[in-house]
Amino acid sequence: MYPVVVDPWLTALRMGWTHIDSGFPEERYFDDQNRPDVPVGAYVHTNGNIHLSISYFNFGTLDLRGMEIIAATFKAVQIHNAPFACVSTPVQLVMTGWVSQSTSWRNPPPFERAVAATSAAFKEGHAGCPANWVEFDAKSAVEIVAAERREGVTLAMQAPNWDTVNRKRFGKTATLVVEYNSPPSAPSGLTADINLPCASGTDLPATNTSPTLFATGFDADGASVEMRFEWGVAGSGQIIGSYVHPFAPSGRRFSAVVPTSDLRDGVTYSWHAVAGDGRVWGASSGWCGFVFDTTRPTAVPTVTSTSFPENDIGARVGVRGEFTFSSTDPDVYGYRYGFTESTTSFVAAASRSGPAGGGAGGSLADRRAVAVGLQRGQGRQPQPATADVPVHRGAEHRPGAAGAG
Repeated sequence: MYPVVVDPWLTALRMGWTHIDSGFPEERYFDDQNRPDVPVGAYVHTNGNIHLSISYFNFGTLDLRGMEIIAATFKAVQIHNAPFACVSTPVQLVMTGWVSQSTSWRNPPPFERAVAATSAAFKEGHAGCPANWVEFDAKSAVEIVAAERREGVTLAMQAPNWDTVNRKRFGKTATLVVEYNSPPSAPSGLTADINLPCASGTDLPATNTSPTLFATGFDADGASVEMRFEWGVAGSGQIIGSYVHPFAPSGRRFSAVVPTSDLRDGVTYSWHAVAGDGRVWGASSGWCGFVFDTTRPTAVPTVTSTSFPENDIGARVGVRGEFTFSSTDPDVYGYRYGFTESTTSFVAAASRSGPAGGGAGGSLADRRAVAVGLQRGQGRQPQPATADVPVHRGAEHRPGAAGAG
């Protein structure tokens, strides 16, 4: 059983506030240090006219870009209610464009959408309805800025009925608290059968067995993740098979086996992986490719050496020798070589259908055979061949690797 991870909370950074007043259309009040509270709604001015007030708050949302939003709450302390202290009147929360020092009633930010509404009646110092927090569900607004990867959001409080006196004042300590979930990262470390690297294009690794796919999953919140592998014929755009590996700790390497029933000889396949945390699936990895090839190459490789020419007397035992392997096969991946077919080393071809060099030191025997296998792809079975290499008898020595030629 893996530990339960609680989704993180964030209090968004407040980046300024302002209010606008219909009775003073040119006035700008951005971060007004002289005003002790935040006005909202309609009120009767001393001149006898009804004035309307809207208050705005900017919040930074850089850390929420691309996140799944679970909950978001905007809240402010109501400290005044009019015309009657404990009689609830409605107040709305709306989403607008960013406010600045140029914001005024004549130059308001663009309206984006209504977010939430409530009714409240609290008044500082009143025994029946003392000052208290008023909360709004702001999830819909924060979801938008997170999905669009915006750097901030502006939320405004206003009264829906501007023809009725419904004055409210709030403290300037309004906050936006967000619970979020970080989607798992795109899987990394993609390989197939350990030694088949992730590759794309035309120069792809190959296998002649049912490949095992590997990918590492990571969740920034530390949550356990599951891994979905999908594969299909390259270029077809269709998924022909998939497997979801069960949950395991973040940072774990996951695997999936592609059944041979999904594969056909000589066909190129693509695969990728996606990690999930039980709430959302993260970004996909890149696509990797491999060729399924169960047909051995038919061309027999040739072996040449100036140090140990075939069917001729070569260098003495213990003398470092060089060999060149080549083939007429049009798709050479590399060669496996050694003094026996059971113990071999691998050397890559210089190019497709190109030669490669390799070799080994002599031995006590006066005649040895260099066994060479042609491989058309990593993981494929080699086509064997042998070159008979006679050597002069010499003292016992410790075999060593030969240089490439």
